[in-house]
Amino acid sequence: MFNRIKVFIINNLINNSKFIFNIYSHYLLRKSIKKTYLQIIQNNIPREHTLTAEKLLELIQESPKEKNICNILCSGVSILNTISRIDSSEYVMGLNYSGLIYPKPDIHFLEHAHLKTEIDKLRTNLFAKSLNKLGNNPLVWKNISGGQVFYSVVKSHFYNNNKFLVDYTLPSFNHKYKNISKESLYKLLNSSYKFGVPQYANSLISLIGIASKIFKRINIYGCDMGGPRFYEDSNFICPEYLSNEDLNLLNENVNYDFSEGYKKYGKLNDLRSINSLKELIPIAENYLTQKGIIIKIIQ
Repeated sequence: MFNRIKVFIINNLINNSKFIFNIYSHYLLRKSIKKTYLQIIQNNIPREHTLTAEKLLELIQESPKEKNICNILCSGVSILNTISRIDSSEYVMGLNYSGLIYPKPDIHFLEHAHLKTEIDKLRTNLFAKSLNKLGNNPLVWKNISGGQVFYSVVKSHFYNNNKFLVDYTLPSFNHKYKNISKESLYKLLNSSYKFGVPQYANSLISLIGIASKIFKRINIYGCDMGGPRFYEDSNFICPEYLSNEDLNLLNENVNYDFSEGYKKYGKLNDLRSINSLKELIPIAENYLTQKGIIIKIIQ
């Protein structure tokens, strides 16, 4: 009860005072970057494999692809019908399981590489197999301070151009605190990208922030705001490396993870993530339109 009251008071202070919000967000920035570098040191990750925000943008700029349109791939079932619209000249950002349907994006983001349970082993092996055609295109490991990315597992399972992102968190999303949501989103979209990459609410929001620093149009595929994932649909054609048994195991455990949100909310944590997108994407659309950047959810 005491902790709930304390959290309630703190959130209201942050929500109602921009000054306190800025102090708190700066505290989170320092804390999470410190944790990130602690993981880098403890895992002996080579410096040349780490990415600051500035280095990430340079890496994207180095791609020979056009820098007008960025396509971000999500996991909603609609992607089965829309993915063929992506032009080969356009830049593509992959995320999580999108490698199952688009095996060679220009860059791919992951934040899970460990073998704690049988489900973790399945996921890790599946991620590795789905990205075996990535070639020299970068595989970027984000949220390494979250304890779900083990460098030893990355080295033993992912024979990719692995990069480890220096990122930091912003105040947590909660639909009750509208000012926190708006201020965190604005801070993410206005970040200078000199050092760390801001992460907020949902991986898709973070990728929109990255893409907005370079591209004038951001197309989002498979962002259905709920419903089944593409690999849960009967029309999904399994890649040759994915057995029906493994696919069934994946679908049975698709919501399961070891995040703090899952520990607290269980399967409802997935709904919380969807609800954050429903609230934040329209705000991001309106804000980026003023900067001449278009966000389009492809359906």
